[in-house]
Amino acid sequence: MGLALSPFELLREWQTPALLACALGTGLLVAAARPLSRSVTAAIAGLIALLLGLDSTPEEATIRARVIILTGVGVGTHLLLLNVVALTSCAQKAWLKVGVRVVGSWTAASALLVLALAIRR
Repeated sequence: MGLALSPFELLREWQTPALLACALGTGLLVAAARPLSRSVTAAIAGLIALLLGLDSTPEEATIRARVIILTGVGVGTHLLLLNVVALTSCAQKAWLKVGVRVVGSWTAASALLVLALAIRR
């Protein structure tokens, strides 16, 4: 849906800070290692997918180029998501779970730093 709405450039100035806020929130959730209900997880995933789609507006003007770029963004995002899910679901040992939580905390910290820079500008 976000990819379909991206040519209309809705809320252009708020897309990057909103994505960074979502990265901060999800990083904190991963670091906390608290399971969420499926409905909350689906809502967060839907919001992030919408924001990613809106933020992926290609610069090319032709329709064919836009379709190719947006298809590549969609396929790449799905492949990345599938790889992350596959790797984290295999983390059965305690040290691997700690590693996933460390990555979540670093994601939150990085997002917070970039969000602070984005807000300052």
